[in-house]
Amino acid sequence: MAANQQISKSVLITGLVFIFIGAILLFDRLGIWRLSDLIFTWWPLILIAFGIKILISKNVAQNNKMKFNRFAPYNFSETVQPDGTSKVYESRSFGDINRRITAKKFTGATFFCFAGDIEIDAREMQLAEGRWQMNIDGIFGDIHLRLPHDLPVLIRGKCTAGDIVIRDMKSSGLFVHRSVASESFKNSPTQLVVSTLLLFGDIKVE
Repeated sequence: MAANQQISKSVLITGLVFIFIGAILLFDRLGIWRLSDLIFTWWPLILIAFGIKILISKNVAQNNKMKFNRFAPYNFSETVQPDGTSKVYESRSFGDINRRITAKKFTGATFFCFAGDIEIDAREMQLAEGRWQMNIDGIFGDIHLRLPHDLPVLIRGKCTAGDIVIRDMKSSGLFVHRSVASESFKNSPTQLVVSTLLLFGDIKVE
């Protein structure tokens, strides 16, 4: 249920952003609001805002109070509990995410990238007992996830425009959906559910 709520929220935000940008560009073309003049005058404010955000994020991280914010320029956090279980949270805007997961008691992860590729190598990862969620979402870019071949996993992929390749099974086109479960997933005491959502780009899970 929580995973579905996260996906719905991501789709809603993406849709609203595109509607807003499209409306502004249309107003500019019709001469209702000269956005082009505004952008050429005030675009350096974007750099200033990103600079302030980076400084704030750095100070918060140094105080060990970092909270996951998927729309931050860059944000990474890993929680490791006394029993050895661990979770990973990472987001990046205008850049790539490249992460290797070697946890022996993995209990979940969330990755988000705006305008960049996500490359996750989890071939050495082991799950803690239970059912865990890995969410990988992107706007513009590709998603590439490597998993252990014997892992009990359910993989769900959604892509607005692009290709989805899951364990050598390929789907292409617009609004592509694919769901693949390993043979050992249903009856295993340790399970991983991978949910990937991408607006424009390709998804590959192997």
